Amino acid sequence: DCGVELTAKEWHAQLQQSTVTTTKPSPLILDCRNTYESDEGIFQNAIPLGTQTFSDTWDALKDKLSLQKQQNEEEQEQPPVYIYCTGGIRCVKVGAYLKQQLGIQDVRSLRHGIVGYERWINDVEEGKKKDDNDDAKNEAKSLWLGKNYHFDQRNRNQKEIVDQK
Repeated sequence: DCGVELTAKEWHAQLQQSTVTTTKPSPLILDCRNTYESDEGIFQNAIPLGTQTFSDTWDALKDKLSLQKQQNEEEQEQPPVYIYCTGGIRCVKVGAYLKQQLGIQDVRSLRHGIVGYERWINDVEEGKKKDDNDDAKNEAKSLWLGKNYHFDQRNRNQKEIVDQK
């Protein structure tokens, strides 16, 4: 069990909701990519693991979650942990580790990772141009800040997917 996979639309709605509500406990959003990837772009309010390689992930997760636990000691309820990576593959392993090794009950990952989110945002943007719907405008305001790091030549021409409006 590696947690719940959210579509890009579900991910967006839940993260958007968490930024406007003051309910406790607030969710923890973890960027499961390496530092050189996180330096290119990150979701709003996300915490990068600060790793150089994927094998550094396990110790980084223990550190980030113990710090989170200290900050939320008086909370009865464990906050949901949102995880994302470039394409979703690393999140399968990270989600399983969080649930099975660290005992995190509520793990939510972004299906198809940032690539899937970018695809969804672009689709919503295209739909918005066609019908100029106010709901689409609100829905399309990207929570991603910066660029998505790619391991090939795509990074050189990658457009920013953050909505600067």
